[in-house]
Amino acid sequence: MVGVDVDRAALLQGHFAMKHLGIDNLHFIVASAAHLPLKDSQFDFVFCQEVIEHILSPIELLKESYRVIKLNGKFLITTPTTEVAPMSVDWFELRILHQSTMDRFAGHLHRFSKKTIVRLMESSGFKIDQIKFTNQYIGSFFLFVIALWRQKKLRKILLNP
Repeated sequence: MVGVDVDRAALLQGHFAMKHLGIDNLHFIVASAAHLPLKDSQFDFVFCQEVIEHILSPIELLKESYRVIKLNGKFLITTPTTEVAPMSVDWFELRILHQSTMDRFAGHLHRFSKKTIVRLMESSGFKIDQIKFTNQYIGSFFLFVIALWRQKKLRKILLNP
């Protein structure tokens, strides 16, 4: 297994977690997911978690992922979407607290619709087997709302438009 990130601190956290969990077959590389220093057709499975929205050129990330996956390999990608955004902490913080339509506070350069992500993946060579939308942020969203309510920030926003 290979973990890739441009952030050395993130890789150090991964290395610590690896040691803590007793994993000994994981290696880390400091690199961009859009320019992988890896051989073609090297992996059976590539997992890209919450990365594509941070990359200047999402198509480059997808093409690189496709390049390093073996024939009949699998690719799993997660990203915030326009369909799920209204239930996320990012959406709440940006739209309500900062009155912003941009995701720059979270470092997001893109937010994709289902149609857009499918089009990008297919144009990169992928055959889509399954698409599933979930909302992993729902618990965090409610904790965030409760925290703001307790700090009286949310009350000011909602009661004093």
